[in-house]
Amino acid sequence: MAPIKAAGLRKVYQKGVRKKRVESLKGIDLEVGDGEIFGFVGPNGAGKSTTIKILMGLLKPTAGSAWLYNKPVRDPASRGSVGYLPENPSFYGYLS
Repeated sequence: MAPIKAAGLRKVYQKGVRKKRVESLKGIDLEVGDGEIFGFVGPNGAGKSTTIKILMGLLKPTAGSAWLYNKPVRDPASRGSVGYLPENPSFYGYLS
């Protein structure tokens, strides 16, 4: 069982007034096995953050599927033992 798996992930955004289509992900296939260490590197705009957000269930892919611990990422139970800290976190002042 691969803890992280993605097959054919695509994400297309529509930007601007004219709704120009921008393809952020073009068919990502990924499998990270149990105990493996995986680095996710690439230039700006390569789709790293988009892929992570899809894996965390924060974005819905245009096409393809993703699983965490053999459960679809849209299932909240799949993220029970996964943490996510965004690049620019926003914390509530009254909670710290």
